[in-house]
Amino acid sequence: MAPYGGFANRGYEVPQSKYNSALLKIGRLNESWRMCRVYWRQGDYISLNEELKLIWLELYTDAKPDQKKRIKKFKKVYVKVIKNEKNPRIRADKLFRLLELKWSYLFDIEKEQGLGKSYVDPEEDDW
Repeated sequence: MAPYGGFANRGYEVPQSKYNSALLKIGRLNESWRMCRVYWRQGDYISLNEELKLIWLELYTDAKPDQKKRIKKFKKVYVKVIKNEKNPRIRADKLFRLLELKWSYLFDIEKEQGLGKSYVDPEEDDW
């Protein structure tokens, strides 16, 4: 049995699955990143933010506490911009920049968790 490292992370013991769901997770992440590009090109920031939320849900269980705090901060700032910025052009620009930061941060988390791009090291004997 392996210690439970999921949502609650309370140290419960759960059976170790003999199947690794990482490939399924990578597939879901790939589809979400693809949709993010579509929404980005369309300028659909609301849908883009929703898709970035789905990516975060995929990465959440293996995220570090400081990463979780930073994502909460993104949410607070996003809501603040929507509520307080009255000029639509300035609001759109601020949301664009905020979503750009969130996108790159989630991409870094994905890479850190070993789910993103990884280069082959000829010195490694993993293959």
